[in-house]
Amino acid sequence: MTATRTPADRATAHPIAIATAAWAALYGLLRLYWTLTDTRPELPPVGDDLIAFSDWPIIALAATTIALTAALTRPAPPLPARALIAAAWTTAALTTFSAVLLLLDVVALLLLNTSGIPISPAAMAARLGALAMALGLVHTARHAHRRWIADCAHCGRTPRTRPALQATPAWAYAAAYTAIAGCLTRVLVQLPFGESNLTTPADPVEATIAIIGLLLILGAAGVLLPLALVHPFGRTWPRWVPYLATRPIPRLLVLGPALFATLGMNAYFGMNMAGLLLEGPDTYGGGFPDWFWWAAVGSYVIWGLGLAAATLFYARRTRPACDHCHRH
Repeated sequence: MTATRTPADRATAHPIAIATAAWAALYGLLRLYWTLTDTRPELPPVGDDLIAFSDWPIIALAATTIALTAALTRPAPPLPARALIAAAWTTAALTTFSAVLLLLDVVALLLLNTSGIPISPAAMAARLGALAMALGLVHTARHAHRRWIADCAHCGRTPRTRPALQATPAWAYAAAYTAIAGCLTRVLVQLPFGESNLTTPADPVEATIAIIGLLLILGAAGVLLPLALVHPFGRTWPRWVPYLATRPIPRLLVLGPALFATLGMNAYFGMNMAGLLLEGPDTYGGGFPDWFWWAAVGSYVIWGLGLAAATLFYARRTRPACDHCHRH
């Protein structure tokens, strides 16, 4: 069943688009001030709050975000619609990549600041600012796709959109268990060296928190999450869960952490793998043999790629039916 296209919306009907442009302007002006006056603060863990696209590049991305937001909210596309939307997604991806150190900030918070990764509210705010700009642009691009291209202006589906999967295919299981294998490989690689890669606190209580917390994170993100993405307990509460048994699990409760872990791991460890390929393991130091870095970073990359494929399946499997066109 094909939906009847709704009239084209004006920019004033999209508060998120307006907020995105306003935020990109404010964020870009702040970065411009820092760059022109050479006053950008030194922020942990590497001195710069952003990676690869700091200073002038992030200013250019902010300006591009403003221009694209203005174009995407017009009733009719001023340029080829697909090209504009592709440019928006590319800009958002580059901006998100620049804030990849947010992954380490979250790990530090989960470990209650006992991991040796310093927590800096200023650094987190700067990275969240870039991420907010990217997410706003993605939302605007998706809205433009619905108005300009989609068969259904309500859900964004096109004639090429595949229906939601009704069963778990073999490739999804393979992806989930590949992610688990990557996680377990990372643990096994570390065993011969003990905790020497962690700046373990001298205080025994903090050291215990760091070790237990790290194991819980590995178990949750490396085992439980991949399994939840492909097995029924990730969509329906198990019978042994009080008060919630057999009820549907909110989609974002699983998909949200999966998307964050997927984006963070693939960006951060993809960058690390590129560094290994270009500069070799000597730049990492730490007293580890060369094979350790190849195995450690490689296992993270495998983990991230497996998680990405499993997340894609979960997103398609749990996609709700459209109330307007009634397609899954």
